[in-house]
Amino acid sequence: QDGGAQVKIDAAWFQRLVKTFQKKYSPALKIPSSQLVTNMEDPTLIYLQQLRDKLEAFNDVPGPARLLLQCLQNNNSPQQAIMLKTLAVGAKLREAASDATLQSQALVCVDVLVSMYLQCTVHSSLRGTLVSTLQGLPTELKTQAVEKLSVKINGLLVVPSVRLRYSINILGLLLENFSLGAAVVAKNLPSVLNFVKKSLEVLLVDAKDAETAKSSQAMQDCTTVLKLLTALLQKCQADILALITTDHDSHESSLLADIACILHAILQFDWVLQACHSSAGIALPATIRTLLLNDNEATVKAIFVLLYPNHSSEFVNDAKLKPLKTFLQSCGDDSLPSFSHLCLCKGILAKLSPEMLSMTLETRCLLFDVILPDILRLCNKLSDSTSVLHGSYALTVWSAKALELAKSPMEGNTHKQLTLPSPPMQQVLGYVWQHWDHPLDGVRHQCREIFRNILKCHVKVSDSPVGDDSDLLDLTKKVLSEDWHKRGKYVALCCLTEEIGAQKILHLCPQIVTRLLVLMSSEAVTASVHAKELHGKLSKSHKDELTSQSHVDGISAWQEAWIGPVLDLLCNTSTSVNRQTISDCLSSLLKTSPESMDFIIGRLTTDGGSLLKTSDAKLCGLVACLKTAHSLRMKSLQSPSSVTEMMLKKALTHSKDQVRLSSLSLLCESHKQTDPIPGHRLSLVLHFLKYNLNSQSPSFRQQTCSSLKKLFICVRDSSFAAQRSLRQQAKKSADETSQSETSQASNQLKQYKEFLDKVFEMLFQGIGVGASFARKATCLSLLSIMLQNLLYHTSSESIAEVFPLSDMFTPQHFHLLLECLADTYEPNKQSGLELLTLILNNTTYSSVHLKEDDRLCARLFRICDTLMKSVNPHDSVTAAYIFRLLLHHSMDALRVKELNSEIPDIILELEDDVSNTFTLLGSLVMKLKMLVERSKTDLLEVAANSPIYGMIHCIRALLADVDMASLVTKFECGNHVVDEIVDVCCEVSSIVSPIVQTAAPEGYVPEGATLADEAVTQVSLKPVGEEDDNTTSQEPSSVSSQALLICCWRSLMEISLLFGLFAQKAPLYQDDRRRWKGLLSVHQVLMIGDYFTTQLLEARHLGAFEKGKDGFVKLCHRLWRSEKPELRTLPSDWLTELLASLRDYSDSSLCATRRSAGLPLFFECVLTTEPEERQQAQLKSSMEQLLSLTSSLPLPTDSKHTVPIVHALNILKALFRNTKLGEHIFPYIVDGVRVTILGFGSEVWAIRNASTLLFSILMTRIFGVKRGKDEHARRNCMSGREFFARFPSLHPFLLDQLQLAVERIQSCESSVDLHPSLYPVLILLAKLYPSPMDGASSTLNMSAFVPLVQKCAHSTVMKTRAMAAQALLPLIPAGQAASNIGKLLKQMEDTSVISQNSIHGILLQAQGLIKTYCCKDIPGVTQEDLESEVYPSLQRLSWIGSKMNPCAVTRALYIETVEFLVFDSSAGKGSQLLQELCTTLAESLCIESLDDSSGVCGAAALNVSIAQFVLKWLLQSGDAVTNTVVNPAGLLLMLLTSKHYEVRQRALEFLNKNIAEQQNLPTEKGKSEGTNMDETETQSSVTNNQDIHDELVKSSQSSSKSMDLEVDKRLHPLLRLCTEEGVFQQLVAMICQTERNLEVLPHLLELMCSLVPLKPFPWVITAPALKRTLKLTCRVLLQTLACFGEESSMKPELLSAVVSLSSITANMLYTSLHSQVEMDTLVSECLADWTDLMLGCSQPGQNVEVRLAVAKGLTVVTSMLEDGGCLPGDLGFTLWRALLTLLQDEDEVTRQTAASSVLLLSNKKQETSVSIQPTLALQQAVELLPQSANQETWHPCILLLHDLVTGSPDLQDVFPDGQITTEVVFEKGETNTYEEGVELAGLAAQSLTQAVAGTPLVGTDVQPYLPKTSTAIVHQHSSSRSLKEFPIDASLIVALIEKDVSLLQELCKRCNSLEKSPVFVYHSLYVRVCETLFRLLTAVTVLLRCPHLDSTFVADTVAKVVGIVNSCTVCQQPLPSPLVKEALVHLQYLVK
Repeated sequence: QDGGAQVKIDAAWFQRLVKTFQKKYSPALKIPSSQLVTNMEDPTLIYLQQLRDKLEAFNDVPGPARLLLQCLQNNNSPQQAIMLKTLAVGAKLREAASDATLQSQALVCVDVLVSMYLQCTVHSSLRGTLVSTLQGLPTELKTQAVEKLSVKINGLLVVPSVRLRYSINILGLLLENFSLGAAVVAKNLPSVLNFVKKSLEVLLVDAKDAETAKSSQAMQDCTTVLKLLTALLQKCQADILALITTDHDSHESSLLADIACILHAILQFDWVLQACHSSAGIALPATIRTLLLNDNEATVKAIFVLLYPNHSSEFVNDAKLKPLKTFLQSCGDDSLPSFSHLCLCKGILAKLSPEMLSMTLETRCLLFDVILPDILRLCNKLSDSTSVLHGSYALTVWSAKALELAKSPMEGNTHKQLTLPSPPMQQVLGYVWQHWDHPLDGVRHQCREIFRNILKCHVKVSDSPVGDDSDLLDLTKKVLSEDWHKRGKYVALCCLTEEIGAQKILHLCPQIVTRLLVLMSSEAVTASVHAKELHGKLSKSHKDELTSQSHVDGISAWQEAWIGPVLDLLCNTSTSVNRQTISDCLSSLLKTSPESMDFIIGRLTTDGGSLLKTSDAKLCGLVACLKTAHSLRMKSLQSPSSVTEMMLKKALTHSKDQVRLSSLSLLCESHKQTDPIPGHRLSLVLHFLKYNLNSQSPSFRQQTCSSLKKLFICVRDSSFAAQRSLRQQAKKSADETSQSETSQASNQLKQYKEFLDKVFEMLFQGIGVGASFARKATCLSLLSIMLQNLLYHTSSESIAEVFPLSDMFTPQHFHLLLECLADTYEPNKQSGLELLTLILNNTTYSSVHLKEDDRLCARLFRICDTLMKSVNPHDSVTAAYIFRLLLHHSMDALRVKELNSEIPDIILELEDDVSNTFTLLGSLVMKLKMLVERSKTDLLEVAANSPIYGMIHCIRALLADVDMASLVTKFECGNHVVDEIVDVCCEVSSIVSPIVQTAAPEGYVPEGATLADEAVTQVSLKPVGEEDDNTTSQEPSSVSSQALLICCWRSLMEISLLFGLFAQKAPLYQDDRRRWKGLLSVHQVLMIGDYFTTQLLEARHLGAFEKGKDGFVKLCHRLWRSEKPELRTLPSDWLTELLASLRDYSDSSLCATRRSAGLPLFFECVLTTEPEERQQAQLKSSMEQLLSLTSSLPLPTDSKHTVPIVHALNILKALFRNTKLGEHIFPYIVDGVRVTILGFGSEVWAIRNASTLLFSILMTRIFGVKRGKDEHARRNCMSGREFFARFPSLHPFLLDQLQLAVERIQSCESSVDLHPSLYPVLILLAKLYPSPMDGASSTLNMSAFVPLVQKCAHSTVMKTRAMAAQALLPLIPAGQAASNIGKLLKQMEDTSVISQNSIHGILLQAQGLIKTYCCKDIPGVTQEDLESEVYPSLQRLSWIGSKMNPCAVTRALYIETVEFLVFDSSAGKGSQLLQELCTTLAESLCIESLDDSSGVCGAAALNVSIAQFVLKWLLQSGDAVTNTVVNPAGLLLMLLTSKHYEVRQRALEFLNKNIAEQQNLPTEKGKSEGTNMDETETQSSVTNNQDIHDELVKSSQSSSKSMDLEVDKRLHPLLRLCTEEGVFQQLVAMICQTERNLEVLPHLLELMCSLVPLKPFPWVITAPALKRTLKLTCRVLLQTLACFGEESSMKPELLSAVVSLSSITANMLYTSLHSQVEMDTLVSECLADWTDLMLGCSQPGQNVEVRLAVAKGLTVVTSMLEDGGCLPGDLGFTLWRALLTLLQDEDEVTRQTAASSVLLLSNKKQETSVSIQPTLALQQAVELLPQSANQETWHPCILLLHDLVTGSPDLQDVFPDGQITTEVVFEKGETNTYEEGVELAGLAAQSLTQAVAGTPLVGTDVQPYLPKTSTAIVHQHSSSRSLKEFPIDASLIVALIEKDVSLLQELCKRCNSLEKSPVFVYHSLYVRVCETLFRLLTAVTVLLRCPHLDSTFVADTVAKVVGIVNSCTVCQQPLPSPLVKEALVHLQYLVK
């Protein structure tokens, strides 16, 4: 049996196979013939034949027997079931029952059906069919069936039996929805009960004494018996009661009593499975209840005795409990384990009725006073995941029983117990609050059910209306006050919505809709899924409530409330919005209200629904809405529409990924796969592919492939439908067939063929040379999807009519796929191989056949032979892929036989795939042996020329494709090959292991070796002739230790992975006599195990032992599950020996450094693969021993256990970090925390270091992975209640450690002596936070920590005080925040007894509480409390912020605290007391000199605080400041002239931040309208302030007079202040001379970007700092900035600011020059320097921030780009170079910013524009480039276009030193992986082609080459300009052609030096050469098209170039580049 399906083998066929095997292989393998004889008599086949024999007697008589015999002819169970239904055997049997002639036949059929039923497996589909057939029989036949079943069942009820599990399963199946089966069991009830009892006894004995595997099986069988018992007591209860009632002392009663004793014993055993405990816990109450005849009172008394045997002894003698007296007396001897007790409680709840549970005995109710406290106590006590899950389920059952009780009549006291305020309900709610966010999904799900049941109970028994119930409303308020990151909050609100409705929740929290949408749109929020659920539930409930009052008005209000905010988010173009989640939300809303689609269209369109003028943001929302509507079948795109098509075309090239993806999905999805796809949709898909194949986002690529897969499937199925339609029409007569129908189907197929042809070619073009990684990956994925889905079909229709692959696939395509095998990204290699395999298998009639091309195959094999010996690991991977291709499509075993004559002939007689593989493997193994022999004598030479790891990798890659399990039956010599591989790998390991096992492998130098100082091996690959296979000619020029190390650790890595492959896939055999049964012997497995233990325990190099882990995991997984005892116990023995050596420190080979190297990985591998049946026994044992080993912490320095403890800590760190251990490691967290905190106190640095690392891992394990930048944010923390509920024993431990630390602080007030546990305890406490649901429970109360943490404020160490302040925050609940702040502040009022350290610490704590609880309205913190407790104390402490306080640090802290309360908190803004304090403090600070305290510690921080406070005060006070004694301008000048650079920096930062915020804020109108404001209005209001700024700029430029006062007032107050003469002059002076601090300058230049446009030039600067008058013009400023940019050591942020300001200045200078006829020379030089700066800063080597600044600067100077011809020389085209460079930048934001410049250029006169992606922008930029030129600048334009085509190649970069050099192993790739030179060359070539067609300016040197008659060609612009004729200098064209030809000639000359190198084609140099050749050929082709050149000159040049390139190595390769060949074809076409 395999997976439930019965697999049958033809015995005759097998016997023939055995004879063939004997004849062919027995002599060679010397296997006795007796071992090859196999008995193939299948018991199932024999049994089926017996049934057929019974029915054969009735085969001649019509009736049910014949039909049943027909069913049995098929041996497959599912087929038998189908035939039973199809042939209606049951109906025939019912007919036969009434026919006397067929009675005997019917009885035989019943017997056969019964036999078939008993042979069915548990999950067999035949069983259900047989049950329905038997239950449909007439009564007499049913009786016969019951008799037959009874007879057969009696034969199964034998214990012990080898078929015990079979018997148990049969009994269980009889009771499962089978009435006849239940009758059979009832008839044999005594025997069944006896069978159950004996089975439990036997299985428990087996489970206790047997081996692990058998014990586990016995446990599982025991669990099945217990479930059988439960079903038996439920289904046959009446029959059992009848037996017991008749005779109280009957045998059945004693059986049940004995079973009860066994069940109780199972509960007492701690070695049984937890599933067994759970089943016993359910079965025991059911047994007791049945035995007591369902007597409620007696059952409850028995339960009391069972739960509390020592407190209910009086119930034992009760007469009703007589049958259980002995059992109940025995229960008092031993108490149950905690988990068993929990299971018993759960069983009592499940099996007792609500009436029983509500009974009260001795004033205690079973449900409320007994079971509930027990469950809650056990839930707190048990911490392992299974127990927690069972506990939550038990509480769920309890809540369900409570709900049942609430629905039934009850007493008043019970009524009160079911309300929310009652103690039982509060206890359950406390459990729910603790476990809402439990890591286990099951626990969280149970919490939901518990909470829902509790709410329903309260609603059921409450007297108040639901909407006015104060308890429910209070509970809702508490839930709403929880943090939004808690998942339980949303689940609770969902449950509350079901009870109180949505309107109540919306009334309590009006912003909940917006808040939920924001949470859902953020991918970082873990609660987003739950927020989505709550949003859907609230919206549906709200709609029902609104429409119940008024349908029309209700729908309108509902749409505004729910759909409006969703549309606002969908129109948000921010990248932080998760648009897919919001779209799903919209889908849910549209399902709720389908009529809302009209509301959406009207909201997102203008002019009555027009799509033409839709804004950028609205287009985003509209596409998302259309996609959602299309998926819901509300909108269709089948009919073409110019408006819709235009809108989709814009969306497909939109700048936002999600908009493009939504548009594509809209085009690709169809409601039916066979629906015809319109041509306009296919055209739009091609438009999408043209611009979106080069996306760097993996998510974008994946979703693109997903959408196009749907499209390809639709094309396939639709084409099949069209072909069927054509065939059907062909069968009809001409009169019946409509001509339109035929043409429609034909046109449809034609469209599909054209579409697929274009896609096929486009995708193959994307995988060629020059394509980026992203494009290659996308194209390969799409090709794979395309072929897999188009070539797959299950019908007879052929796809060849629309997708003729054999005709489409050409040799060029084949070569392109071969090039993919050399790609540096391995998934691209894999995709290339899969595509080649798929295409070659499906192109039978294609011209491409790899097997026929012997020359190519031979060369490929030679390439592999060279590549696998390369020192570059990437080359060996390439060789492996080529080997795999050759192996499956071209290699012949006879061919490889020639390579190695020692290969046995027996291999050649096997199947092709096996013979080819092992032939090649044999060849590789022989070469590897030769290499190993060389390594023994000279490892350095091997490392330099032909490292070992390449061959081992190829061997591993070939074996990975082999099915080793089936190989045993095909190839019995396979184990010999495996033996050789294992032996040679072990030999390699012995050679290279000493290198990686040295103390410092990175610098290891063998004795006697002379090594160079280079970082890597540099090997010159000499040309290798075709006849020369000797690789020894490659001598190393120099070898380093790194090269040697790489060879060694990579060899070990490959061996580890290879051994892991063997361990995973290779069948095992025991000894040589059974070699034919497997590939790997037990001895070899032990060798492999020794290898892994050596590498993991002794290797020092990370690569060696880290990759060794991957193979060792597979080995451990195999060993743990081995059937051989000596292998199964091996992992456990390894760990036992290791732990023993750690205790004794007897193994000194373990690495004590490098974090114990591979030792932790060893433990991980063994423990994570341990089978579940072992119940983590090894994990528990190992953890206990490791924790015991570290229990002696802290240790003195000289302890001998230091190294073992370090190892133990590192192992614990690895185990706690490993996620595979899941919740099994959770119970040890408490001990781990103790160990690591105590480890901080060790005097040994190594132990302290290991403890620190372990502590970090534990924090991650407890609180989760950091989710945000702020590690103290709520999402990264846990409530104190939840933390101490999970780890209650940590409460006293942390308290004790903190107490010791505080005592140390108090005893050392004047010195620094910190307790080592202080910091970890404070860090841990800081990760907790108070919850509104926290109660006053002593175990959860965190108030005990408060006084201790507050005492840490007096520490002399500043770091301690800061950490204590952070740790105090979670300890103070919100309701006590104000009082605690007041108490802290009052401690500082007595200045005579408090030190500055104490003032600082207390202020830090007070400030932390203020920032936490006063920043916003928090429940529990009232304004009255703050006014009475906090603000008066702050006012009395005002001396701390004044000069009276000599300490600058505390002064700064006090000022920051007051600043936060006054300016940043909502609580302090309405306080008159605070405002008075602020005014007083500000005025005193304003008149204070900032440099008075320069020599004081902390002076800089104080001055920064003062500056921040004063600036905020100025901003808040506004014009009111001028009425005081303070001069705002003078104050700002004081800040800007401060000697502390921090003050100047903070002042400038503040100015920039506030000015930028003011320019981006909406106006008051926008603020008042809020979310209901239309998106267009929002945009206009946001940009309103920017419009004001632009207006002021224009007014300042138009007049040199001062600006109008009314206009000036519209400026930002701070911006207006900066424009005052004194301040402005100081700022300019700082730029010119005085400011040289690199931290300040960026902020200064950023501020000047806002100020420069407001102040007309020239500027006369008389600032005192300059000591002279300076007249500054726009040119001088630009020159100054350009000089700044020339400094090479400038920081990126400063250079960015220089670029930004210089761009604004250059634009102003250019604007001022429009009126001048000629440009001044100085101005020209200045602009030249600036353009050079812009170009240099746009290069890929610059920082991203700098490149982004250039992109933004180009958006400012678009007028210079548009009219570049107005600039002198080629300055304008220098800017175009920068723009084109940035459009290909690797950073997406930079590209998109550059694209906005192109958008501005192309949409100058359009009212609206949609942002475009950079790919389209690049194309438009190249098209716009010639339009910016005039007659004077036409030649520079041509030169720029020519450079874009050729790429301005430097042959030294393309081909360094004229030879191939081995690349650095860890060499960094290209600087820009996004740039695609080939794509850019193609775009530029089109513009260059148009540009060279102009009027000639004939030079004397080119007169002979020109035609005698030439006509001027008018160059026409596509813009709105007037037509111009630009003359072309033919000499320029000729010079460019000669330059390109010269470069071609030199490049080909260098290539020809490697003509015979077979590896050249797969070297990365090949890519660079091919791309350069293509671009040069393209440039020559375009230039030769100039009509002003003589045809003879053109023909001669073409011939010369063709000859040069054809003789080049690239074209002489066996795989010539398709790219170069294509360029040559285009060049030769010129002559044709």
